[in-house]
Amino acid sequence: MRKLLLVSLLVLTQFFSFAQPGTLDPTFNPTDAGFGIGDGITGPVHTTAIQPDGKILVAGWFHSYDGTNRYRIARLNIDGSLDTTFDPGYGASGTITSIVIQPDGKILIGGVFMYYHTTRQTAIARLNPDGSLDATFTSGLNEFGTVSSISLQKDGKIIIGGNFPSYNGTPQGDIARLNPDGSLDASFNAGTGTNAFVHTTAIQPDGKILIGGNFTEYNGTPCSRLARLNIDGSLDLTFNATGGGVGSDEVFTIAALNDGKILIGGTFSYYNLIPRNGIARLNADGTLDASFVNMTGAYGVRTLALQNDSKIIIGGDFTAYNGTSRNRIARINADGSLDASFDPGTGADNRV
Repeated sequence: MRKLLLVSLLVLTQFFSFAQPGTLDPTFNPTDAGFGIGDGITGPVHTTAIQPDGKILVAGWFHSYDGTNRYRIARLNIDGSLDTTFDPGYGASGTITSIVIQPDGKILIGGVFMYYHTTRQTAIARLNPDGSLDATFTSGLNEFGTVSSISLQKDGKIIIGGNFPSYNGTPQGDIARLNPDGSLDASFNAGTGTNAFVHTTAIQPDGKILIGGNFTEYNGTPCSRLARLNIDGSLDLTFNATGGGVGSDEVFTIAALNDGKILIGGTFSYYNLIPRNGIARLNADGTLDASFVNMTGAYGVRTLALQNDSKIIIGGDFTAYNGTSRNRIARINADGSLDASFDPGTGADNRV
């Protein structure tokens, strides 16, 4: 329904200018009354991406948009109306959790599915700009594989993270790098990889790869829920070399900043045994950046997005930030303090 605008921070960052920061933009999908049968989106939206032309891809677990069948993925015009030139047919057979738009306009999707339209394509696929399946890209995952995160390198190679023991029969351990055609990049050697889910991936400006999740080791080396990999897939032992990571909780989102620092969000209460609730900023070596002070923070940060002015939009399960009521969405300043000028009112009634 109208909560569609809240399910992705990427969408939100494009629409502030139309109204007071944090309030609902009524010009977006104005034909959605909010209470009708079949209006808006009929299920959860897990991921979005904005094209260079301003159109918006939305994906998750739904079967229609404003009464028109769209299975798990749709594209919207800038005003929130359905873009009927993007037709996925029967779409994905299961949930889509990640979208990345390539420079050539093709679209990578990852998730928990075995088919796209009528073609078997497990957990990762590439679409043409019109929503049809790109047959030149082939998945090497079996029916038990899931992809939670996709990151695109500058050379067109693709980093995927999720829950999969192998790719095209080669052991990978939940992290892999693919060539542009979907084949496994053998120059990326993850060894045994992680011992549990990889929820999120991010590529630093220097090409190193950040991964977060609920794992406790990488290729046999302890690393608590967060690690950095060298370009060849080996563990970067210079990252957080003496720290304890986020302890017993999970990392759900990572952003690599241009100055080398790193933002992480999740369900943690500590980083390297120092209290940090739900969000933290790290120095380039993985140590905690003490200049980013979030006090009581926001436990349960699932997603974040950076504005051009360095302010940060966060979404998740939280109901307060630093003791101030903020239901599932907030904007914070670059130093970690709450931006009080962004006021969502009662906010979202469920997880962003």
